[in-house]
Amino acid sequence: MRQPTNSRALSLRGLPELVVLELVYAIGCRAEDHVSVVTGGMRPWIDQLRAAGAGSVLDFDLHILDEVGDAHHVRFARYSVDRITLAYANPDAERHQDIWDLRLFGLPGKRTLDFTGIRQPWLREATKAWTAMTAGRVGESSLRHRVGSITVLSAVLATGSGGGTDPAVLARADVERFLARVHSPTFHPASTRSFGPKARIAAVEECALMIREARGLGLLPTLGATFAFRRGDSRRSQVDEGPGRALPAHVITQLDAHLDLLKDVPGCTGPARRATLGVLGEQAGAVAVLSYLLLKGTGRRVGEVASLHLDCLDVDEYGKDVLIYDNHKASRMNRRLPLTDSQLVAAIRAQQAWVRERFSDTGQDPAWLLPRPHKNSDGSQHLSGHQILTWMRTWVERIPTIDAGPHDAHGDPVPFNRSAIHPHALRHTYTQTLADQGIAPSVLRDLMDHRSMSTTLGYYRVGESRKRAAMDALARHTIDNRGVTRPVHGESSQVARLNEQLSWVAVPMGKCSEPSNVRAGGQACPIRYQCAGCAHFQSDPSYLPELRAHADQLRREREAMLSADAADWVIAGVTRQLEVITEHIRTHEHLLDSLPEDERAVIDDASATVRKARQAVPVAFGQRLPGDHG
Repeated sequence: MRQPTNSRALSLRGLPELVVLELVYAIGCRAEDHVSVVTGGMRPWIDQLRAAGAGSVLDFDLHILDEVGDAHHVRFARYSVDRITLAYANPDAERHQDIWDLRLFGLPGKRTLDFTGIRQPWLREATKAWTAMTAGRVGESSLRHRVGSITVLSAVLATGSGGGTDPAVLARADVERFLARVHSPTFHPASTRSFGPKARIAAVEECALMIREARGLGLLPTLGATFAFRRGDSRRSQVDEGPGRALPAHVITQLDAHLDLLKDVPGCTGPARRATLGVLGEQAGAVAVLSYLLLKGTGRRVGEVASLHLDCLDVDEYGKDVLIYDNHKASRMNRRLPLTDSQLVAAIRAQQAWVRERFSDTGQDPAWLLPRPHKNSDGSQHLSGHQILTWMRTWVERIPTIDAGPHDAHGDPVPFNRSAIHPHALRHTYTQTLADQGIAPSVLRDLMDHRSMSTTLGYYRVGESRKRAAMDALARHTIDNRGVTRPVHGESSQVARLNEQLSWVAVPMGKCSEPSNVRAGGQACPIRYQCAGCAHFQSDPSYLPELRAHADQLRREREAMLSADAADWVIAGVTRQLEVITEHIRTHEHLLDSLPEDERAVIDDASATVRKARQAVPVAFGQRLPGDHG
C-alpha cells in the first residue's frame, strides 16, 4: 500500500490498530517536545513497519536501520521505540533492574542510573531500594554522585576478607579502610568526576547518609552493628596549600583572548550547520560567549545563569544596574546583584533585543534571556546548564595553548590543567578576585548569596607559605606613629615568626603591640582605642585602604564638631589624630612611588595577599565608649 501523492498526508492504513495507536502517541510526544513531525520524514519507516507485518513498533528491529545512517525517518523510528518503551515501562519493575531509566522516576532528560558497579548483591539491592525512596527529593546529578560514592565503598569492601559479600561480618575496621582509601592523596576512582578535597568529603558523607537511612528503613537488617560512620569521618586532616579552585588572572586573560573560538563552538560545520544551531541560528555563538561572560562577571552558578529571565536587568534607587536571578539551590528567588561592568550590561541588553525580535511571531512573550536551541520553537524553554558546560569544555579543548605561568627545566611554559576550567571555577574566581581587592567577608557573603560565612570563606584562600612570604615582604615597610620603620634583620626563623605573630593583635588600621592589650586579646587598651595617639600602633602598606577610610571619617567628625561649635580641645584631639593617620598614608604612598616597578608589584601583591588573609580573622577591638575616636 502506497502513501498518498499529497506529500503533507500520512497514511497508516494496513497497520494493526495497536501500531496505529503507538504511532499517533509517538507523533504527539514529538510535537509536544517541539521536534519536527514532517510527514516525509516518517513515511519510509511506516512503510517498513507495514511490510514487516509488525504487531507493535517494539517488534521492529532497529538494527536494520544502522546502515541507513542518521536519516530523518531513522531518528523518528528510534524516538518512537524509545517513547513507546517508556510508556509501557513500570517504575516498580524498573527498580529491580541494575540500570534505571530515570524518566520513570519523574526526572527530565534521557538519563540512566547504573548500579552495576556495586559488586555486593546486598549493598546493590539496598542502594537501589534507598535510591527509589529518595529519588523525588534530589536531582539526577545528586543521585549519580551518591551511587558513585557507594560504588567506591563497594570497591574497598571487595578487597577485604570474603569480598564484603557477607554484611554480618563487616565492622568499623572496614569503614576505616574505606576512609583511609578515600583520604589517600593517591586515590583517584575510575570515573571522570573530579575528586578533590570537597569530593572526598562528599563521598564519605553520601555513604554515611545511605548507611544511616537504609538502616532506619530496615533495608540492612543483617549489617554488622559496628559498621557505622562517625561524626568527623568526612573531614580527616587535609593539608591544602594550593591556590583553590579559582582560575589565575593570567589564565582568564588567555581565555578572554580566544572568545572567537568559543563563538564557533555551537553547531557543526557543513550543510547541516543550520539545523544543529536550532532556533538560535547564527546567534548561538553570541549566546555561548554571553554565557561565559555572565559566569565570569557575576559569579553565579551555571544553573542560575542558564535560567535568567528575559527581564533580568533592573536599576537600584541610585540608578545603578542590577541583575535579577533565582538562587535555585537555596530556593531564594528574585535575588539582586549589583553589576558594575558596563560592557556586560550592554551585552545583556543586546541579547534581550535579539530574543524579543526572534520570538515576536510566536503568539506569546519569550521568558528567558538564553533560550534553548532545540525543541523550543516558541522560546518557552531556557538553556540548560549542561549545554553551557558542554560548550565550555569543547572551547577549552580547542584553545591551542593555555600556560600555567612557570617554565619547566627546558624553559618551556608549563601547560595549565584544562580540567580545572569549568563553570563553577568561575564562581570561585569571581570571589577570589573580589577578596584580592580587599572586599570585606561580610560583603562577599552577601554578593555570593550565602547564609553562612564559613561557606563564603571556602571560596577563596591564602596558603600559609604565601601568607608568610607576603608578611615578610611587608615587614620591612612597617612604621609606627613616629614614622620610624621597624628594623628587619634577614630572614626570620620559624620561632621568630611565631613570636612575631604572638606579639601583636589586629586593630582596624594596623597592629597593636601594647603588652597589656595583647595579653587581653585586644580588649584592654589603656587609651581607649585611640590608635593614632599610641606609640605601640604600627601599619604597613597593606593597610592603606583602612587608613584612608579612617582619615575620611576623622575629617567628617572634625567638620561636625566645627559646625557644632565644640570646645577647642576636642577639635584639637581629632585634628592631631588626623595628622598622625595622614602621615602614615603619606609615608606609605611615598615609599610605593619611590620603588622600582618590579618591587612595587611585589608589595602590591603582598598587600593583596595579607588583606585577603586578614578578612578571615576577627579584629580584636574592644567596646568603644561614647565620644571615643581612632
